[in-house]
Amino acid sequence: MSAEGAVYSILAASAAVGAICGDRISPHQRLQGTSLPAIVYSVQDFEPFRGLGGTVGLTSATVSISAIASTYAGAKSLAAAVIGAMNGTTGTHDGTVIKSLHYLQQTPTDTGIGEGEEDLPYEIVTQYRIHYTGL
Repeated sequence: MSAEGAVYSILAASAAVGAICGDRISPHQRLQGTSLPAIVYSVQDFEPFRGLGGTVGLTSATVSISAIASTYAGAKSLAAAVIGAMNGTTGTHDGTVIKSLHYLQQTPTDTGIGEGEEDLPYEIVTQYRIHYTGL
């Protein structure tokens, strides 16, 4: 039970995401040798909600998801599939109860992980705010 597990579960269950990148979904960094397109995700900036009596069992965090592909069009398509899978999702995923999950922004970046400039893949990072209960 964790926000990271919930994010993986949502992405892995999406038919649109799976049609583009299969099961190439990794936390924190792309595994060496992983073919493209692929997804890398991370959950950070955890902040427990507090009430007058202390914490209320709800946590807020930022989710960043990188859609990486060999072409810009491929990265855009994968990012659109990720947004479709993530935005507005609620319910229980991998034992974590998601109260709200909302898209915040999208940023194209240069990943800098190719052999030479001609080998650099395209990356589009989308960010979300998640509110959940669980660990």
